Amino acid sequence: MFNTVINKDNELNVTLVTKKLKLIPDFYGMKKWIRRNIFLLTGAIVGGIGGFMYWKLVGCNSGTCAITSSPRNSTLYFGVMGALLFSMFKKQTKDAV
Repeated sequence: MFNTVINKDNELNVTLVTKKLKLIPDFYGMKKWIRRNIFLLTGAIVGGIGGFMYWKLVGCNSGTCAITSSPRNSTLYFGVMGALLFSMFKKQTKDAV
């Protein structure tokens, strides 16, 4: 995109207009929310991966185990447990207490 300007001496000045690209777009404050809850998100991802690996490696042979009988259940359960565990390490601000 070019910006053209004609000055008082009838000279044409053409300049290139560049936009600053953002690596993470800010969708309604989402970038700020991610930065505030990075431990929660990391814990959910790590827990989910751990839950899937637990189902794959240990699992439940009979199918009667409520949590480890399917990969969906174990991934979701361990993801929530990981998020809760990692969120304990978040520093509390005076406003949140």
